[in-house]
Amino acid sequence: MPAHVLRAAGDDDRPGLADLLLPGDTVSTWSVAAVELCLSAGAVRAAYFVADRDGQLLGGAGIRPLAGAVADVFELGGVYVHSPYRCCGLATALLEHCMAVALAFGYRQCYAEVTAATPAATRLLGGRGFSTLQQPLGRTGRTDAERWYLRDL
Repeated sequence: MPAHVLRAAGDDDRPGLADLLLPGDTVSTWSVAAVELCLSAGAVRAAYFVADRDGQLLGGAGIRPLAGAVADVFELGGVYVHSPYRCCGLATALLEHCMAVALAFGYRQCYAEVTAATPAATRLLGGRGFSTLQQPLGRTGRTDAERWYLRDL
């Protein structure tokens, strides 16, 4: 696969993000609205990143404060990779990029939650030092998650 660039999503990416965040082609359930909040001018300690190859969005992932949790915990979400680009390390690269930026934002822990219907997410998180939790942490707004993860940065 030709080289890609990981970068912060911007206004020019908004049309492509709607295609990227198609239900059924996802590893997370962040909606376009959730990503929009990360892109808004008032977003604090939140960001959405994309993997871009020559202007084509291959995938993305985001960070935002975890509602209802201590201030040094962020929620990882919106981890999406278009199916032709899966199993190439893009999700891992996006995850590690999010972790590095989150650390710079002052976060100390990463929280993620997934459903049993997303085994790719379970593999991604399980292989990257995340511990499993017995119950959710904070308030993400999701009601369908069955697996919860936490990792120190």
